[in-house]
Amino acid sequence: MKLQFELLEDDYLIHQLYVASNTKMIQNKRRKATLLSACIYLIMGVHLFFFEGLKSGGILLFLIAVLWFFVYPIFSKWRFKKFNQKYVRSLLKKPDQTKRHYYLEPDFIQILKTEKIDGQETVLQESNINSTELDKLVELENQYLLGVKSNHYIVIPKRAIQDKETFHTLMASYNLKHVNELNWEW
Repeated sequence: MKLQFELLEDDYLIHQLYVASNTKMIQNKRRKATLLSACIYLIMGVHLFFFEGLKSGGILLFLIAVLWFFVYPIFSKWRFKKFNQKYVRSLLKKPDQTKRHYYLEPDFIQILKTEKIDGQETVLQESNINSTELDKLVELENQYLLGVKSNHYIVIPKRAIQDKETFHTLMASYNLKHVNELNWEW
């Protein structure tokens, strides 16, 4: 089965955010940032309230700590998304005249990177991934992420697949763990 497509900014961004949302290290970092900041405000509030005698200042910092605990995760999600959007845009700024062709075979996936040189399509790079190196198929709302055992993903937008039945049959032949994340959102 041959697939030929260009990845759009949203494809890259969704991939980045999905991987980040499933990475324990990033989840822990975000959780620690929320707790640490709230604890600092709380400690300062307790200090002002009990040791400095500034009851209104202590109460204000206590309220800020509680508010921070609930508002910061929302702000953090927004900021992380904006950061990744800038990163993806910086990658896509470089004009790339190459095309990628994906050949899904029963035993392997072949990826060709081609460019038109003097009117002829020339292969610049060729990669083969054995089907035994694939471990899961993550289905998101608008794309599939084909997981490779080295913790990388091949992003396949659903818009690029004309024959969905053949695609699903081929994925089933790879014996992949199917992860249904149709309701996933950042």
